[in-house]
Order: sequence, then structure tokens, then C-alpha cells
Amino acid sequence: MKWDLEGIRNESQKFDESALFYDKYRPSYPKELIDSIISISGIREDAKILEIGAGSGKATELFVNRGYNLTCIELGEKLAQKGIEKFKDTGQVEYIVGRFEEVDGLDKDYDLAISAQAFHWVQKPLGYKKIADALRPNSYCALFWNKYINDESPISNELAEICKEYGVLYMLKYKELLEASQREKAEIEESSYFKNIRFLEYPWQQEQTLEDFINFLNTGNGYIGMKEERKNELKEKLSNMFAKNEDKITRNFNCILYIFQNI
Repeated sequence: MKWDLEGIRNESQKFDESALFYDKYRPSYPKELIDSIISISGIREDAKILEIGAGSGKATELFVNRGYNLTCIELGEKLAQKGIEKFKDTGQVEYIVGRFEEVDGLDKDYDLAISAQAFHWVQKPLGYKKIADALRPNSYCALFWNKYINDESPISNELAEICKEYGVLYMLKYKELLEASQREKAEIEESSYFKNIRFLEYPWQQEQTLEDFINFLNTGNGYIGMKEERKNELKEKLSNMFAKNEDKITRNFNCILYIFQNI
């Protein structure tokens, strides 16, 4: 697969420009997910964790709150600065600003690698090799994402259709999620750097108002880069949809985890 690295940098820059919205309105991750990562990896209290694509620290804080130390790699300078400010008084977090594929000096130094909502931006198979080189033997890597689910109810179908039309959000039907997960698991296996690959799911829900949902969209590249006229069209369609549902919707998420062991 040919990777458009310049295009990836440009897309990353859009996230960086929305650092404030990203930190405030991107959803966090289920407690059960973090419990599983800690339990399966068997990391000790003094473990060193490497985080790839840390952003402003949405996932970082869930490990900091449990006492762990993290080295966070983030390409976006504004997102990294947000994280640095957030964790400056903890003494537990170091940020490195740059692309994971281009950061040196990580060799065999980490007990766990994690990446939340970010590893699809990493060049492969190079990214897998970099993880394998950064981890101590038999240590674990955990890649996880909140996936946006279309439960095929009328309101969910309508929201999925609007979001697809405007290119702001892709909502997966559950069958599509499982099919995609099999491809992604196969990709990890084919890298030949890892063993004991597991795929786990953590479904959850969140109630949102129209304002909540628009603010959430403002953390994604499709909406950030949209012309104002088209944004207004989208807002009008969403406003009509929310009005039919007492100005609130319940969004379905499935947080998926790939966790695997370094050879």
C-alpha cells in the first residue's frame, strides 16, 4: 500500500487546529476497556507506557489516573501543548512532538504500547515494526477505537444517511464492524511481529443534544474542512432531525480493542 505522507500531515494539521474542541468534545473510553488492557498485559505499577498519537490526552488521563507513567508521541503541536498543560503537575507524562514513524530512541524500553483513535494514521507495516522495536520482549500493545454504530433504527439510519451525504462521519452497521475487524486483525498477524492477538468489544451509549453533536463533528476533519455554506446546510438538516426526537438522540458506540504480545 502506498502511503500519502504529505496528505496525512495535512489531515493531522486539521485536527491540531481544532485542539480545544477535540479535548472537550471527543468521547472518552470505557473503564472496562482500561481494566482489560491492564489485566491482559499484566503491567506493574512502575511500568513504562508508550502512547502513539496521544492527541490532547483523552486516553492518557485514564492511565495517569491509575498511577502510570507515559511517553506520548503526537504530531500536532497544539494538541501536544494541550496535553502538556493538562498533565504538567502530575510528573507522569512526557510529550514528544513528531510522527511516530520518525521518532528515534525508543528501542526495547517500554512495557506497554497503546494507541487510541489514531493508529489508522500510522504508516504500515513500518508502524508495527516500530512498536515491536520499542517494546520489551513479551510485552503488549493495545490499539483501540470508538466506532460509531448504526443500529438500523429509523433515527440511526437517518443520522447515518445525513452524515454520509456530507462526509462528516461514517456509522458502521454491526456486520460491517465485524468484517472490518477481521481484516484489521489479519493485518496485525501478517506483520509477523506479534503473537496472541485478541479482539474485544465494549459497547456503550451517550445521549447528545444538537449542540453536543455539532461540537463533536467539529473534532473531525470532514467538518473542520467544510465550507461555511455547506456547514449551514448540514446544521439545518440535523436540526430538523433532532427536532423530531425531542432535541436529543442516543448515540451507540462500540469501543473495539486489538491487544497482542510482542514476540
